[in-house]
Amino acid sequence: MLLGVVREKHMRVKRQIVLAAVLLVSVVGVALAQVGVEAQSEPLTCERTLNGLYALASDACAAGPVGYVCNGGSAPRVRPEGEIANSLASVGALVETDLVDAVQTLPIITEVTGGGVAWFRWGDPHYTIGLIVGEVLLLDVTTDDLPPWSSMVVQTGTDRPDCPTTPHNTFVLEPQPNLLTALTVNGVSLEMTGAVAVRTLGQTTAFVALSGQNSLNVRGLELPLWTGQQVVIGYPPGNFATPNVVISETAPLEPSLIEYLPTGLLDQPVWLPQPGYAQTEGRVNLRAEPALDGALIGQVPAGELLTVIGATPNRDWLHVSLSSGYSGWMFAELLNTNRVSINSTYAATPSPPQRYGELNAVARVRAPAGLNIRENPAVQFPAVGTLRNDDQITMIARSPYNAWVKVADGSGNPLGWVALIALDTRANVSALPVDNDVPPPPAPPAPTQIPGAFGNAFPDPNGPSF
Repeated sequence: MLLGVVREKHMRVKRQIVLAAVLLVSVVGVALAQVGVEAQSEPLTCERTLNGLYALASDACAAGPVGYVCNGGSAPRVRPEGEIANSLASVGALVETDLVDAVQTLPIITEVTGGGVAWFRWGDPHYTIGLIVGEVLLLDVTTDDLPPWSSMVVQTGTDRPDCPTTPHNTFVLEPQPNLLTALTVNGVSLEMTGAVAVRTLGQTTAFVALSGQNSLNVRGLELPLWTGQQVVIGYPPGNFATPNVVISETAPLEPSLIEYLPTGLLDQPVWLPQPGYAQTEGRVNLRAEPALDGALIGQVPAGELLTVIGATPNRDWLHVSLSSGYSGWMFAELLNTNRVSINSTYAATPSPPQRYGELNAVARVRAPAGLNIRENPAVQFPAVGTLRNDDQITMIARSPYNAWVKVADGSGNPLGWVALIALDTRANVSALPVDNDVPPPPAPPAPTQIPGAFGNAFPDPNGPSF
């Protein structure tokens, strides 16, 4: 396999890069000592290093064009070799997906802030995003009668973390919003409405649902795969194209499989789910805070499947996410939990996952005549200021009632509310926190009544003609 061939080369490159980095640090240290400068700054932590890598990759490739591969990290090995492979060497490079037969990326190395981060964005008929994190081999094995990449082999490298928070080598598939898509991965037919993480461990492949309601077909056996669940498939030695056994049918996910996975790199960032799922038994209130007087987001009908994100420390309230993307709190006693094991607890509502980098909430005004800033999210509320065309602002919240966003200036000072339609942005607006404290838009004025609709003062236009 390509993975085994290139691994030794990658390890040699890693040692050379690390040695160069050590030498560079030594030279810099001598230079600082010579000028009498003491290095008192806080050492670069693993988290800061990884976040820097993610931000660089996201700024280069977030919300990239459909139908292209975008490289956000170290230069991958690509087939066919030559011009196409060379074209993907730099960060932000784009190559059409149909021109690529295979990609092999490097493991993430925090010592040199490098490693494999890449996006596949397939268009018609798949409309799916594939995110590569770390050392991953991705090989197109589609037959000639089907569109390219309808069937693929995925093999993830053996974890060699140099940092406690380095993510596992993982491949994540995520359909474009509100679409059902189908692909074959390692010989398994996968239907998805949400994100699914794929990892190979020994001679097995683990499929882990991060969002949505998905399903697998393994040699004719249909298996549901809802958020918070996993399925593990076995394979003969050296062959990830043909499964031979279902090792573990649908079961709550193993948290260690997705630990530290940077979902902020996805085009639609998702919460990392807890094992299992919850379901409403009747109509249940969804609240902004874990309290009976918390702002009411809405009522969820009976039978709704919920992703469990976390819970309060005493576990009397569950933090959940709906398939629509809304998240909030529900009283635990009103829910039917399916083998839910909660490892994440907190007392206050955390911020929703956002993209990494500068583009995660930035927008530009696209209104030649200027754009009014309103006190609240609707044109009926008074204007409190204006923005000029091409002004850059930061979006900090969204309205629960309509497509309006709360904006701030470059220093983070809130300005007010503007209509989203007048902004140009690559941010994931649906991941912005919802401001549930704003009033709803005033009711529109009553429409003018049709003559004859009251008192029969005029002939009925729908009556018989004489």
